[in-house]
Amino acid sequence: MEQYPDVEIGSNAEVNGLSVADNNGNSVSFGDMADGETATKRLDVKTSSSSLEWSGSGGGSIDYSLKMQERSGSEDLSIDVDGDGTADVSYTAVLVDGETTSAQVGELAVGSGPAQVSLTSGTVDAEVTYTEHTVTRDPVVYVNGNKIEYTGELSPEQTASLSTDTGWIQDGSNNVTVRVGDGTLSSDAPDPSVDLNYSHSAEEQIDTQYISTGWEESYNVSHTFRGDQQNAELRIPFSQEVYNLEYVEQSVNGGSWVSVPSQDWELQNGTRLVVQLDDGDATAGVEAGDTIAIRTAGYKVQAVNGEITVVDPTTPEDDGLDTGFRVDFKSAGFHLEIGGTRLGNQVHYTHTESWENPDESVVVNADGQQDLYLPNPRQVATSA
Repeated sequence: MEQYPDVEIGSNAEVNGLSVADNNGNSVSFGDMADGETATKRLDVKTSSSSLEWSGSGGGSIDYSLKMQERSGSEDLSIDVDGDGTADVSYTAVLVDGETTSAQVGELAVGSGPAQVSLTSGTVDAEVTYTEHTVTRDPVVYVNGNKIEYTGELSPEQTASLSTDTGWIQDGSNNVTVRVGDGTLSSDAPDPSVDLNYSHSAEEQIDTQYISTGWEESYNVSHTFRGDQQNAELRIPFSQEVYNLEYVEQSVNGGSWVSVPSQDWELQNGTRLVVQLDDGDATAGVEAGDTIAIRTAGYKVQAVNGEITVVDPTTPEDDGLDTGFRVDFKSAGFHLEIGGTRLGNQVHYTHTESWENPDESVVVNADGQQDLYLPNPRQVATSA
């Protein structure tokens, strides 16, 4: 039961900004009152209201009277929808007969409830409406009849990765089937569904020519693709760290050799070359029947403050080192860092130089790395 008074006032002089409030903070404003003016306002109060406080400005005074009314209502309403002991919806005002209010709560788990209603006075009718949706539970993927599954429930936006066996993939067409739900949903329930991103990499046999000399290591790799490939790449592992690639070139279907753009290859950690393959037509990637060849050569010595070209490499069957090289460019402090080569632990020197006063020197570091300093060669000079 709700109580509220009709407050009737009259003033005998001008009063400005007149308002009244009870001890519970319920208030009503009358505004400015002229001399002799009367007004009536409704003030909502609770059964615990025990006093009124007036406020305003001016030299006048007021007379007031209260006319108490009662009406049925529900007070301090709260509902625990999921039955966990904590209110999910609350309404602190008085909800009178015929008045309604609504609120939205979060997700309800299967089996939640029963709902509990509490209030300090009155009665209330409560209606809970909900929208049913399904979750992905224990999804199963079949690859050519081979089963891989995720055990548990996938929440909205949650993803999971499943690894398959490469032996499941077969030449030609492959069949991937997804199963969600166990057939126990009611006929009016939403259809179970799940998003699937499926990918696999293909490994192919390739033709490789490999030559490793004292200072240089080179590859010539060729492969004919049996099917269209997107994002195809070639990975070439060098036997030792290389400091510089002399060239990275590609030939398509027996055509001429052209340099691969630098953005399409990467030398990783000095030991692995990764090349993105493309047949050069308007369509990205390579197409069935394309033969792609990649050739490259890497130096296992590092030219510092200059550049060199190996013009007479040491043959693979030669146990020693007798490499001819050309100095293409040099500046102050020019030297060669040697140590990652097959004979990198032996002291190096030059002979048969094309410049006068060779005066080379070697600095051997504590870690075995050695630097071969060549102070006097002219640019475009040769030595062995």
